[in-house]
Amino acid sequence: MAVTGTARVSSLPPNGISAIAAHLQTQHGAQPAGPWRIRFRPHRRVQGTPGADTSGEAHRRTLWEVTDAAHSHHVFLVWEDTSKPTRADMARTGTQAPSSRWHARVMSAEFPTLLRLSNLPGPLGSAAGTPGPGSWVPRGAQVLLDGLSFHLRLRNLQARGSALSAVAEHDECILSVGNVIVGSDRIVGGMVEIQYVPVSQLPADSSLLGSLLVALLPPDMVPLLVPVSGPLPLTLPTVVPRTMVPPSVLAEIVPASTAAWQQGVTTGAPGAPGFEPWDADDATPDALGWTALEARRRMAYVHLTLLRAEGLA
Repeated sequence: MAVTGTARVSSLPPNGISAIAAHLQTQHGAQPAGPWRIRFRPHRRVQGTPGADTSGEAHRRTLWEVTDAAHSHHVFLVWEDTSKPTRADMARTGTQAPSSRWHARVMSAEFPTLLRLSNLPGPLGSAAGTPGPGSWVPRGAQVLLDGLSFHLRLRNLQARGSALSAVAEHDECILSVGNVIVGSDRIVGGMVEIQYVPVSQLPADSSLLGSLLVALLPPDMVPLLVPVSGPLPLTLPTVVPRTMVPPSVLAEIVPASTAAWQQGVTTGAPGAPGFEPWDADDATPDALGWTALEARRRMAYVHLTLLRAEGLA
């Protein structure tokens, strides 16, 4: 499966998406690949008696129901339980807790219906519609990434920078760009995602994907790219955005399989390259052992990480 990176766009003019589309098609021969639409719906867990940690603050359990137009028969779930340790904590202490703070899974598209049916009613005598303990209820505004995707052949990009010297004429990428819409109509800039087909992994501080964005997007859009933040030293030119989250962040949901996670705890390298395909995904993996659903599961978490960093989700 293609290696994938993403970056926020600080602002987009009203015609920003159409201007980018026209540029990609006229300057780079891009072919439209359909809509790019990813929706995040937040839910919170109703507690009968709020739990409290050692600092006296109630634990928070949040579930994001993520739908992707490219996989309409599935729902991607990302949930956080602040009462659980992170995978980084577990690796540092050598523990194997039954669950960790972050999870990301792929479910059937029927999940929203099952979620509503499984919610308990409120206490006897409560008003109609009052959720009972353990129910998941909507909390906060939904976030929508709404735009377009394009297939591109990377022609004549080698001369644009040394980071692109290995890009061959027939290498392919998929570039998606869309508005970030909070609630029903509040537009807060955009998001851009790029999939580079020939490779399956890159160092988190690689300049390749950022260089591709710089080379492909309209020049007036490049200054609007907001790099992914992280603790890694940034040795790239400032104009090239970092497009991949730090390994310590991605490791919260990687590796995908239980066996690979246990091996990671043993070796002290959870989330190391070479993890197995996700156990629960019955789709046929490609030659590298990846599946399309597995890639989208991870990107649902990555996009959510960027949105949460700005307080948008």
